[in-house]
Amino acid sequence: MSARHFEPYVYLADLTERSVILAWGGFWFRTPEGAESGQWELVDDEQLTDGRTETIGVRSEPFGDARVELLDADGAVVATTRTTEANHVRFTDLAPGRAYRYRIEVDGRSWTEGPTRDWVPADPDSGRPGELVRSGRRYDCRFRTFPDPETPSAVRFAVIGDFGVGVSGLTSEGLNQWTVARTLDRLAS
Repeated sequence: MSARHFEPYVYLADLTERSVILAWGGFWFRTPEGAESGQWELVDDEQLTDGRTETIGVRSEPFGDARVELLDADGAVVATTRTTEANHVRFTDLAPGRAYRYRIEVDGRSWTEGPTRDWVPADPDSGRPGELVRSGRRYDCRFRTFPDPETPSAVRFAVIGDFGVGVSGLTSEGLNQWTVARTLDRLAS
């Protein structure tokens, strides 16, 4: 039997001056049949078991009983919500231009704390297997609502397009997303 690993993730799906949509999902990995321990491959949606058909997006089946807390910049909880029907929540009536933080728990397990892992796809040319490596990073669960549209303010932003080739292999096209993500991370830090 092959080993399995689930790697949860969270993301800010939408933001305005008065609302935010916070979302979560996850990826499954497995050790390929006959492979050594520590070698991993991504489980595609078509290969999912346990009744699940998708891991991301608005159509994905809920991952469990989710509790989401929204906190102000001082750490005081300003709103809490729960859902068992979706992998996202929306908070409204937020203050424009204000900093917030958030926490997401699913079935009592934090999806926003602790170290994350990166998947390094297999490289068929060198024979290097796919692996999961500790990223040395944690989620930075902060955001700032947009400023009031009636109040002049400076704006900085970054834009990224979808290359549409995913990260399933280390082809030159597959490296595009990794390269852009690393560059944006460096510039935004």
